[in-house]
Parts: sequence; structure tokens; C-alpha cells
Amino acid sequence: MHFFRAGDRVRAVCDLDGRVEATFAYRDVPFSDGIGDVKGILSGVCPVCERIIVIPPQSTPMIRDARRDSLRSLEFNVPAVYVEMLDAASYRIDAGATSEFRKPLLMYYVHRMATGKDALDDLGPYIREALVPPGQSMPKRRLSMKVSSKSHTELASLVKGLSDAMSRSFTATDVMKGIALKIGAEIVAPSVPKHRADLMAISALINL
Repeated sequence: MHFFRAGDRVRAVCDLDGRVEATFAYRDVPFSDGIGDVKGILSGVCPVCERIIVIPPQSTPMIRDARRDSLRSLEFNVPAVYVEMLDAASYRIDAGATSEFRKPLLMYYVHRMATGKDALDDLGPYIREALVPPGQSMPKRRLSMKVSSKSHTELASLVKGLSDAMSRSFTATDVMKGIALKIGAEIVAPSVPKHRADLMAISALINL
């Protein structure tokens, strides 16, 4: 591995300016999702537009650590049936999926609704169902996950949007339970799971 220093130059391709000779310098590098950044790492800068166009291998560990530190924690304490529903859906998508697939499955649905790909009204009936106490006693399960700031913001936006639309105050746990039931109706119950191609691709990336 070549070790670069500030001031070193390397040929690179800039999306805006084509082939250029980038100069390495210490810069704050934003994350690809536009939320947060990593401070003061060595990176290659385009001499024309001054955008960062090269990240040397030696800077990768700092980016990884900064990304890990930027993750937000989510905690849900719910009746076991909701976790079982997520696991059943994961199995329908990929028989080799582990419990790690719960997070991307939930966040996939959060993203679809937060960005308007799925209507908020579609989730209403499932949340109403989730608010009804289970007919029999069952153990609780704790769902603990770390998500990006973007996913955390999307979930908060979804909670607020549903609370406003349904004229009552919901928690993130209420919304998560509603999503689990929606997942059950769209993935577990049908002969052909909805969004199967998208979710299979996500599962394949996780298992690389």
C-alpha cells in the first residue's frame, strides 16, 4: 500500500473536471448520505473545483470509526409476536437470513413511507391493530439496533406524520409494531412477498 502525505499528488478523475492531478490535503469529508462528516482526514482534492475526489486507504479506518460513532441507537421492548413477524418475513425473503436482517427490513419500510413511496394511510390500520393489547399473555422481546442519522430522522418524521394524520400521539415503538404487522401482511401472508426483489438484493449485500 502506498502511504500518502499532504502535498503528494496523484492522477484521478473528477466527475466535473475529468482527468486531473489531485493534491492530498487534510479536509473534513462529509458522509455519502449528506448527514455528518469525518474531521480532518487526508484526502485528494481536485485542483479545479476543490472537491474531494480521492480517499487514500490510510484514511479508511478513521472514516469507519467516525461512521460508527455517528450511529443512533433505537430500543424497542415489544411482545414477542412482533419480533417473530420480522423473523418470519426475513425467512420468506432469504432462508439463510439471521436476526441482523430485522434492521434493514424495518428501515426499508420506514424509508418508503418517510419518502412518500408508500402512503401513511396504509399504515394506519396496522397501528390501530397494534394498539389493542394481545389477547393472551406473551413474553416481551427487546429489539436493539444502531441506525444512521438519516434513518433515525426518517423514523422521527414518520412518527410525527402519523401522529398528525391520526390526531393522536404515537411513539416510535407504536410505529415499529404497526410496521411489523404491515410486513406480516405484505411479506409473510402472500404467496409472493411484496418488494421481494429489493429485499433480496439488500439481503445479498448484507451476506457478502
